[in-house]
Amino acid sequence: MKLRRAQQILNAKESRQKQQVAKEEQMKKRTGEMQDILQRQHEFPTPLQVAIKEAHAIYKDMDCGTSSSTIEHYQYSESYKTRCFFGYFDVKVGCFLLRDNGYGVYKYGPDDTRDTEEEIETAVRYYLSTVDGRMNAKKIIVAQSKNFHGVSFIPRLAAVGREHPDLFAPKERGGLITSEGNIINELAKRNYTDYNKRKCSEHQRFVDEKFLAIIERLRTMNLFTKNDIKKNHLIYAIYHSGTTYFSELRFRYLVNWNPASFAKYFTNNIKTGNKKTNPLHSIINFHKDMNAFRTVFTLTMEHFPLRIGWMFRKDTYGETPFQKASSKYGKDNIKTILDEALNNQSQHDENFILKSYVIAASDESVDVECDFILLSRDPSIALQTLQPRLQPSSPSLPSQGQQEVVGATKKTTTYLISGAVLRQCKKRKRNNATTFFDNMYLKSFLRGRKRQKQKDDTIYDNDDDKKNSMEDENKMDWYEVEL
Repeated sequence: MKLRRAQQILNAKESRQKQQVAKEEQMKKRTGEMQDILQRQHEFPTPLQVAIKEAHAIYKDMDCGTSSSTIEHYQYSESYKTRCFFGYFDVKVGCFLLRDNGYGVYKYGPDDTRDTEEEIETAVRYYLSTVDGRMNAKKIIVAQSKNFHGVSFIPRLAAVGREHPDLFAPKERGGLITSEGNIINELAKRNYTDYNKRKCSEHQRFVDEKFLAIIERLRTMNLFTKNDIKKNHLIYAIYHSGTTYFSELRFRYLVNWNPASFAKYFTNNIKTGNKKTNPLHSIINFHKDMNAFRTVFTLTMEHFPLRIGWMFRKDTYGETPFQKASSKYGKDNIKTILDEALNNQSQHDENFILKSYVIAASDESVDVECDFILLSRDPSIALQTLQPRLQPSSPSLPSQGQQEVVGATKKTTTYLISGAVLRQCKKRKRNNATTFFDNMYLKSFLRGRKRQKQKDDTIYDNDDDKKNSMEDENKMDWYEVEL
């Protein structure tokens, strides 16, 4: 019994000694870290340099009984002072990186006009090494996305986050897409960082320029991908934001990067049959400035010129962007924008007007005004004069009687007209009024005749020649009309 009791006392003493040794090692480690921070305080941002000096002053001024005769009490006091130093400094670092006043002014936080990326990286790496930092790791980039002077550090913070796979999963991209927020969407959509300046166009222009520079950097780092534009509907979020300011720089950059994602907002859903809202309608509704409309229309003409920028596509109420823009911005201004776009495209493609006219004539959702404007620019696209069909049967001079018959016969001219145009002429009537297209439609079927295809008796050498011949036969049908 006595031996068992003695063994318990011995084990307890050894356990206390081990704890004391571990405490001494921990104290030496923390003291070394404190000395390292004091030596490297110039590597931290300026506000944290002040916080280091304040924490060190607290460490020195604390009266923890260092004059006591017992060594144990001195060691405890040293450990306590070290804990106070780190407790104060960790709170300051957390407030510096996570200070969040909503959209308010950041008086205490990273500032790209004062701090460098290396200093912010040093502060972040230290904070992630602490317990609080690991708990709040996903909030660091979110806090900077709301800080106008701290948003520039997001690419560097994401790069540091990718070096910590234990804190951020690969799909989180170093903290850009987490449960705390989607920074990719915020960089593309947000127009202001200061709520008090949400209606200041100058502040919004600065935000547009700075956020575009960040998007470009993230793209080079492969942290902002082309699929994000389509998946997160970033283009739609910009032109349908509902704000008075239009983020022209980011909108132009995203459209040029992924024009296919922009085109899907014009096309209809084939499966459901639902019509989508024309982005030009949204721009006209939300923005009083004509420059926003000019930007969107110019981009549509650059990527989809044959559609005339979808300027004449009717909505569910039968209105076109050309009509709405003319009534809001002035018909002369819109006509000038349209003429400039058509002139630029005609310089690059001689048959641009003809191609656009054929597409417009075959699309039911395109207003007849588009056909009229294209025809007024180049009437030859619809009527191409051919050789007169009345020719003498022999080279000899006709007799006097034949001359009288020919003179009495009414002179007619044969025209070559697209079948797509004729089919569209019948259904494009306004207010039940007879138009030039209606007359042409009737004449084509009462007096005209369809050009007969020649019988295919040709023997082809290979399948490729036969395939090319079939493709030629399947081209657009044309009609000879005598008017």
